[in-house]
Amino acid sequence: GGIRLQSTCDYDISSPVTVPAEAGTFNFTMDAIVPNGVLKFTVDIASTNEDFMGSVATVGGSQLDLVNPSEAAMGIFDIVPFPHGSELSGQTSIAFDLSNAQTPLLAFPGTHTFTMNVTDKLGCKNSIDIVLVVVK
Repeated sequence: GGIRLQSTCDYDISSPVTVPAEAGTFNFTMDAIVPNGVLKFTVDIASTNEDFMGSVATVGGSQLDLVNPSEAAMGIFDIVPFPHGSELSGQTSIAFDLSNAQTPLLAFPGTHTFTMNVTDKLGCKNSIDIVLVVVK
């Protein structure tokens, strides 16, 4: 279905991205392109840092439904500012600005993987990993 993530910043999002240690220097944006319109959009979160996963667990867990987020999951959007809500349904282009994730992520050294799972209105699916590395 042509579902893809397209970088709109200087980072190659198809490779692991090292989060800069200097606060305010992380311009990290991308667009999710879904030609047939979004039906479902979830994000699976994994990490080599157990403390990060513990923090994720306290704010809704490691799988987020961006279209219909649970009340518990709303807290994760303060840590990783994913677009969310019913307005994503049917969208063919969704802008992601994850720049503000820099500060909270810097507290958790390790490799953090955010797998974007998209199903479009025709049933086409794609899963795309965004890997962010925080160096101690």
